[in-house]
Amino acid sequence: MIFFQKNRLFVLGCLLPWFFFNTGCKKDRIHYYISDEVKKYGFFQQHSYWIYYNDITQRSDCTYIDRPLQIYTANITDPWDKPLIDNIFIYFESPFLTSNHLIENRIITEIKYPLIGCISFISDIKNNLGKKINNSTYRRIGMYDSLDVLDQRFYNVLHTSYSSLLQIGSEDSLIYQFYMVPDIGMVKITKSYKQTDTVWSLQRYHVVQ
Repeated sequence: MIFFQKNRLFVLGCLLPWFFFNTGCKKDRIHYYISDEVKKYGFFQQHSYWIYYNDITQRSDCTYIDRPLQIYTANITDPWDKPLIDNIFIYFESPFLTSNHLIENRIITEIKYPLIGCISFISDIKNNLGKKINNSTYRRIGMYDSLDVLDQRFYNVLHTSYSSLLQIGSEDSLIYQFYMVPDIGMVKITKSYKQTDTVWSLQRYHVVQ
């Protein structure tokens, strides 16, 4: 009987520190929110649309959002106190765009590309430094006071770029340039590959935020 009580006290003594550490002494978890600046450039809801003029086909390409956004916080059920990270996924119906993924200060845009499937294009709203991942480089080129696109003038334009060697040993780079405007989205997209440039220029748009 004494032996049993000693063991029970020993177990209780081991559990009490664990209990206090995981309840009363627990620190608040770090939470990474999506910045308001990123939301201005890339947060658009169902029924938003953008019509671009494709200078190669000389036709209009329509991009629109036809389903609800996916909004969630990562690691919320994780038992090891990993940081909470807010995410927003926006899926497009488009001949050349697939989705926007908003996270912290970044917009990760997926672009349809033949033979590859999709290319993820990272636009960092606040970071001015180039970021290299594998054979791809993402850059925040700069901010422009204004930019003329077709017969429209847009203001406070963010310019970012993506460049990559699709084949090792090849000198042909695939380069995308994105021009984004707050509360409108992408007003111009250029693709350069094998000495051929394709430009999508915004003609009309309707955004729901």
